[in-house]
Amino acid sequence: MPILDILLIALLVIALSGLRVAHQYERGVVFRLGRYMGLRGPGLYWIIPLGIERSVRVGIRTRTVLMIPSDFVSLAHTLNDYLARQRPAKSGNDPDLAAASP
Repeated sequence: MPILDILLIALLVIALSGLRVAHQYERGVVFRLGRYMGLRGPGLYWIIPLGIERSVRVGIRTRTVLMIPSDFVSLAHTLNDYLARQRPAKSGNDPDLAAASP
């Protein structure tokens, strides 16, 4: 009987390790074996644990950035960042935007 109890506890711990929480201002971009599977959140959601699925949290809050009007490069980068945050599924594939999420 103790082996069955240990196995049951191990399965419960593995199942609970797949729980994730996304705040109202975040979305979870889910990848299964590296392939995009969809968006999750806001709220509590479950992913397949043990490295089969991976969730990247992406913030969708609008950020204001002080821009110098003569600097076209910063304008293009800011616009690209704004558009990527409007589509969290697209920004989950870009590690720079995912890491820059607040």
